[in-house]
Amino acid sequence: MNAAAALIGGLAGFAAWTIVAYSCHAVWPRRFTFNPLYFLGAAFTIETTAAYGLGLGVALVVSEAYALLIGALAYAFDAGGTAWLLGAAAGSAMTVMSGSTLAYAGLLHRGVRSGLVGAPGPMAVRHGSAGVSALFGWHAMFGLMTGLVYGTLA
Repeated sequence: MNAAAALIGGLAGFAAWTIVAYSCHAVWPRRFTFNPLYFLGAAFTIETTAAYGLGLGVALVVSEAYALLIGALAYAFDAGGTAWLLGAAAGSAMTVMSGSTLAYAGLLHRGVRSGLVGAPGPMAVRHGSAGVSALFGWHAMFGLMTGLVYGTLA
């Protein structure tokens, strides 16, 4: 496995995820009110600036770890030019994992417990009508971009 290619792919996937997530948030502020980086950071602090910074760090670390997993899968299955497809499938699987953890965020999340952030519910269904599809699209885009860059560089 080419770890450097996987990590670079993870950065590209993270950038794509961030652009797509905040584009959805900006274009449809009433349909989808979930703010992913702030939500991730508010689990640790309720101070706004620090929450964005921590959210960015958490998302980047998780992205890089998942990129290494996608790289390992692409290497194991000798995906080569189809690593983007494997990445999109892995990103879609990541939707199930991250979306299901949102169901119990109200119990563990500091921002939700303090009332600063609304509880998203499973698959972010409480954050507007586009919750499930946006969550799926973000993670599929992350996996697709990570796999594409990994397949190109490896």
